[in-house]
Amino acid sequence: MMTSNGSPRHRSRTLATARRLLPAAGAIALALWLLLTLAPPKQPDSSEAAPSGTTAALPADSPAAPASRAPSRPPAEPLREPSAPESHDDEPDQTTQALQVVLRASWGSGPGSLGTNEPPEGAQTGPMSFAQAPCGALVVLDQANNRLKLFPPGRSPHSLSLPPGWFEDVALTNEGAIMLLDRLGEGRIVHLTPDGALSAETPLEGPLIATAGGVTGLVTRPDGAWVEVERRRMVHVAKPDGTPVENRTMLPGRPTHDGLNLLSAAIEPPGVVALFSKSAGPHNGAGRVLARPAFELPPLGIVLLEPDSTGRIFLVVHTALFESEAPFAVVREMLELVLLAADGRELARTSLRPGESGLEQFRKARLGADGTLYVLLCDEHGATMMGWQP
Repeated sequence: MMTSNGSPRHRSRTLATARRLLPAAGAIALALWLLLTLAPPKQPDSSEAAPSGTTAALPADSPAAPASRAPSRPPAEPLREPSAPESHDDEPDQTTQALQVVLRASWGSGPGSLGTNEPPEGAQTGPMSFAQAPCGALVVLDQANNRLKLFPPGRSPHSLSLPPGWFEDVALTNEGAIMLLDRLGEGRIVHLTPDGALSAETPLEGPLIATAGGVTGLVTRPDGAWVEVERRRMVHVAKPDGTPVENRTMLPGRPTHDGLNLLSAAIEPPGVVALFSKSAGPHNGAGRVLARPAFELPPLGIVLLEPDSTGRIFLVVHTALFESEAPFAVVREMLELVLLAADGRELARTSLRPGESGLEQFRKARLGADGTLYVLLCDEHGATMMGWQP
């Protein structure tokens, strides 16, 4: 039953009242009164319902809200998007450059593939390490296929066979000679010519290196081969031609390109990595704190700390957040890439998710001769090399 002002019941009631109150001579007045009384109520204009740019009587997250309305709160920030460092009026704008894919390789033994070793028991391994040749080629240590895989820019990949041994790291000299680290097999460095021929071998154990298993990296410098020991010190073990040095020397840190200072790093809770610098001279002292970059997730380990030829410092930190109860599953995991000036100022930063294959890698990141920071990631589909050149 209708009960609004325009209903039949309301209309008859109004006419009866008008006949009792008005004489016949007031017909004109009656008509005017009826017109005003029976007219439908005026609807408000849509432009008057609410001020422009707002939505009336709708909660911020209501599904009935029109799609064109302004959001009531900013959208959630994406996970660790690259952020630009603080800018200064007297400095150029140092914006973070995007990571780029420079190499993709599927799993297998084909010409453009890389291998994996997945035994029923024991560690599952993929490409153990990589380096960049002076010609720009990326050289991947494809241990599972017993070869070095060379990916020259703009050309088809090719391979060099590995000599017998269990190699975990590779490094190249400025002349293109190849050095291979065999720390768990024969405890040595194997030296190859640029075309892969065996030229020399250098034993690892000796003065300043108690066990070959304590070696954690291989580095080439103009004066020959150096190894990192327990991620704390550098030891000079071989001359450029592979001949063992007569008197080994040790540096308590990673030397800068000019050789004047030594760099080291340590994790400091909560979520901070401290970078230290001290003189490379005989009286280097305790050093000083160069920078303390902070991270959103707790740091697990320092993947890379390496200066370039201009004095800038590249830092790669593995960060992760775990559940507080067993089995302590990973909640979030990132690789943080940071570039700092020689004086410790942060210049650029970016991040990426590490591979999810579970394959063991000896080296995940390396600074190339072209100034690009390369990161090797592995997943179930294959290997991907990322390049960052801020």
